Amino acid sequence: DTFARGYYNTWNRNKRGITLNLNKPQGVALAKRLVSVSDAVVENFAPRVMANWGLDYDSLKKVKPDLIMLSMSTMGQSGPWRDYVGFGPTVQAFSGITYLTSFPGKPPIGLGYSYADHIAGLVATLAVLGAIEYRQRTGEGQYIDVSQVEAMSSLLGNAIMDYTVNGGEAEPVGNISTQAAPHGVYRCHGDDRWCAIAVFSDDEWRGFCRAVG
Repeated sequence: DTFARGYYNTWNRNKRGITLNLNKPQGVALAKRLVSVSDAVVENFAPRVMANWGLDYDSLKKVKPDLIMLSMSTMGQSGPWRDYVGFGPTVQAFSGITYLTSFPGKPPIGLGYSYADHIAGLVATLAVLGAIEYRQRTGEGQYIDVSQVEAMSSLLGNAIMDYTVNGGEAEPVGNISTQAAPHGVYRCHGDDRWCAIAVFSDDEWRGFCRAVG
């Protein structure tokens, strides 16, 4: 089974999939048939793509007037960078997360996986659920524009507030968390032996003290 993989099944449980060639009229027609019986359409192409296929919001509203459509491109649907495309690591770099999670005095290294995919997906899910609730009350659909970079930037609240209020500029912190103490990887007795410790609350601190005696 090609899809018998833990990672794939984690994110695609209870989903159905179909492959359409949207460069052909038959594919576009099938897509519109699906839209006519759907609550929402979610897409993450560059802004120009859906319009080129005739599948932009104005076109799809003619198929289903109360449609909810969410676009989640890299930079959003407007602005000078709207046509930039990217993947999770690109989004993380543009948002500033890659810089802040790197180590002081060293080049940026990134998070190790596409964390931005999960954050953008979460923001998109909340937006669509809100639009569904709104439609249940009003009967009206909505078009939602989500920038994946803006979604990822929402994690920078502390850095943004520090700059806004104090003029402070956030610097790379590596593995350090300002919300935990102690927090780090500590050398243990023996050759190349280490222990990772992260204490986030008073209860965890008391438990840590009991554990170390």
